[in-house]
Amino acid sequence: MSGPAPRDPGARRRRNVPARGEWVDLEPLSKPILDPLPELDGQEWSANTRLMWEAWRQDPVTAFWAPADLAFAIDTIMLHNVQSPSDAAEIRLRMTALGLTPKGKRDLRYRVSAKEADVVDLRVGRGRKKLPQQRRLRAV
Repeated sequence: MSGPAPRDPGARRRRNVPARGEWVDLEPLSKPILDPLPELDGQEWSANTRLMWEAWRQDPVTAFWAPADLAFAIDTIMLHNVQSPSDAAEIRLRMTALGLTPKGKRDLRYRVSAKEADVVDLRVGRGRKKLPQQRRLRAV
């Protein structure tokens, strides 16, 4: 994250309690909390859905889920398995509500530890050649 680190609660200028509560630091999981995907009756999980569920299993936010959140996550992954284009917005909103997206983590006041943030480096453009028109563009 960019910007200065949050101040110690005792050194803050504003003494009121934050409206949405304090930030919670998420530490990496030593082992996944979620079980593997259950078997479906009469159909298979798509490869993309299996990858998504494995990513969710590794996410430290799952340590804070209640049984109702787990049921909601299973319902969401089943919706993801269908992969209907009309369901994309619903899946995105559900993932945000569960804290599985960066926006969802911010909304729930979860902060990913530095160890976890260093694991993945997905910078766009790494290893790609620039097109001729992109080489001539300059920021002014």
